[in-house]
Amino acid sequence: MIKSIKISNYKNLDGFEFDGFGRLNLITGKNNVGKTNLLEAMYLGLDKMNALRNIYIERNSDTTKLTNSFTNLDLKKNSLITINNKTFDLKAGILEFTKTNVITILETNLIYISSNQKLDGEILAEYFSEIIKKNKKNDLIKCLKVIDNEIEDIQILVDNKKANIYLIQNNLVLPISFFGDAIKSIFNIFSRILASENKTILIDEIENGIHYENQKEFWSKLLEISKITNCQIIATTHSIEMIKYFYEVTKDEENCKLLTLIKDRKNRMKFQEKEKGFIEYQLAHIKNIEETSVLR
Repeated sequence: MIKSIKISNYKNLDGFEFDGFGRLNLITGKNNVGKTNLLEAMYLGLDKMNALRNIYIERNSDTTKLTNSFTNLDLKKNSLITINNKTFDLKAGILEFTKTNVITILETNLIYISSNQKLDGEILAEYFSEIIKKNKKNDLIKCLKVIDNEIEDIQILVDNKKANIYLIQNNLVLPISFFGDAIKSIFNIFSRILASENKTILIDEIENGIHYENQKEFWSKLLEISKITNCQIIATTHSIEMIKYFYEVTKDEENCKLLTLIKDRKNRMKFQEKEKGFIEYQLAHIKNIEETSVLR
């Protein structure tokens, strides 16, 4: 699990340091403040080969253009990401990657779920197979019921020689592609967590697809499942409702952190943690993100 991080010369996070991540962490902040950059840095620091492949090669298929993916990266300086006192050198990692040309996804102790990640039926089927082996299918069904209480069961069926996820709803067997973004998002997040143990899960823009009326129960279920699997969750959000319900669910829990990414007087990024009373006052009176210093 990630406890501490220190970043030098990575996008807008030069000089960023933090020590004190918990089991369940929600990172807030204004648009373009660097929330996604921070998750990417964590991904690179813990899982460099998969990160370089997934974040950057899929954006630039020509590996010779890899460095073009790093906005505001000063190639004359070392770009270092230190997590739990273990340092990753970005430029050295790029050089190693381009020499080895790795295309296989390697098993690691980290899962990264990007905000624009496309659902892959075969990958979801692999996760679901692990869930079956761990006898946790009922846990996943309960998670789906947060969004749709009429979902009765989950199956893997093969279409055109490819495994796909099907959901049973009112005695109808329907491919997951028939369902809305909320069900797809819930399945994608919880299937990966339930198939894992002792991993760190990074989730960018966790609110995507989930209606505000379901968000409190979503956080309750996520907290419960993170304890069952002993997984750490580090997520970002733009949603004031997500922040509100995260706080309501976790305010009396140990090891849960609400962290706001801001710029300090020296123009460096840092986390700000607020006292409970201040957060409660802010959440009771604001109407949108730009009105609250919870996010500033």
